[in-house]
Amino acid sequence: MKKITPSKRTEGVRYAIRDIAVLAGNVAKSGKKMYWLNIGDPSPYGHRTPDWIVSAATASMIEQRNGYAPSFGYDEAVDSIRRRCEDQGFQSIQEIICSTGASEAIEIALTALLDPGDNVLLPYPVYPLYTAVLAKLECEARPYYLHEENGWLPDVGEMEAAIDERTRAMLICTPNNPTGAVYPKELLEEVAEFARRAGILVIADEIYDRLTFRRGRAPFHRDSSSRSAGRDLQRVVEKLPCSGLALWLGYLVGR
Repeated sequence: MKKITPSKRTEGVRYAIRDIAVLAGNVAKSGKKMYWLNIGDPSPYGHRTPDWIVSAATASMIEQRNGYAPSFGYDEAVDSIRRRCEDQGFQSIQEIICSTGASEAIEIALTALLDPGDNVLLPYPVYPLYTAVLAKLECEARPYYLHEENGWLPDVGEMEAAIDERTRAMLICTPNNPTGAVYPKELLEEVAEFARRAGILVIADEIYDRLTFRRGRAPFHRDSSSRSAGRDLQRVVEKLPCSGLALWLGYLVGR
């Protein structure tokens, strides 16, 4: 029988969370007490899905609304996402894509954007989904580093030094996974100005935008557009927020 081999594009795919899970599972079998910090899942630690979401999901299943959704999403879901984004100051919304979790939304965005050989700026340490998807697409992850001595915040100068003619996008993740850092407004405005000069897309991973412990924090697309220069950036910086809700609903918003 002819040997079945995986595709060459999978050779560079690595997923650190899964690697750690295998190792930790073997250690757990030895009887040692384990503290599972490898997945950012707040549900086991008291973060409950709101009752109204559970009730709505249950009612939908009882009403047999559990088949394939419309190709463009349910109107009430899309309209709700649109209202939320507009309330946060997001302007010129062109399209909203509902997905199965934010991870699918991120993969859709990268696959639609990139050709083999392109590169994307990623914050390091990085959520491994991004490097895995880029490896599968035969694209390069260009790191910019988050500095512990600076509160795990990036240096925009390092971002500028990392780009070239094949740079198509940069990722901003705030609140950040895995460091937990929340980027201040002034830094986000500096990042937005850099993206405008470089002419690259900003992918704003905002899955944790409501899991902060400080008041007054806002997602990238609002904080980076709050002053007079920011109003100009709303028109010329392409931003693609990726977010999600409990029960694994994700979405992309394009402008």
